Amino acid sequence: KALLSDFCRECDFVFNLAGVNRPKDDGEFMKGNFGFASELLKTLEKHGNRCPVMLSSSIQATLVGRYANSVYGESKLRGEELFFDYAAKTGAKVFVYRFPNLFGKWCRPNYNSAVATFCNNIANDLPIRVDNEKTELELLYIDDLVSEMLDLLEGKEHRCDFSGTDTVLKSDGRYCAIPVTYRVTLGE
Repeated sequence: KALLSDFCRECDFVFNLAGVNRPKDDGEFMKGNFGFASELLKTLEKHGNRCPVMLSSSIQATLVGRYANSVYGESKLRGEELFFDYAAKTGAKVFVYRFPNLFGKWCRPNYNSAVATFCNNIANDLPIRVDNEKTELELLYIDDLVSEMLDLLEGKEHRCDFSGTDTVLKSDGRYCAIPVTYRVTLGE
């Protein structure tokens, strides 16, 4: 907590990329996603630091379709609401990104990247499992995410709203988005 306090006192911009996505029990989602976001914002506020703050959320926060009963998505949505409330209360700029499925170099197989898992399994002659070939994935390449984060630092973020799980780029949107993603079905 002391280190967080020091950083929150001195920082000029916060990228909140922290989160829990593979807990031992579902209660850890709220503690790790909502709880840390709450502690971060309270600490910034305690120091009177109204620097811009970015939140990495998830498309699962839409709670639509296959994400409707996602405890993880609910914890991310609560974190988003916390950030938007913080902006209204303090006047600080907040940037909330709902990331789809990430892929790219250094992703861990069998963790949270289907692409990394498929690549690893195919390269090692291991079986791959597809439960529904019609499932569509929206994929975000890690280098495209990094480019957007650099644009964000320069005030050139891309704004959007959501229609279900679909990103709708919009200059006055509530959310932010990476404008380049890829859609595939698992049967392709």
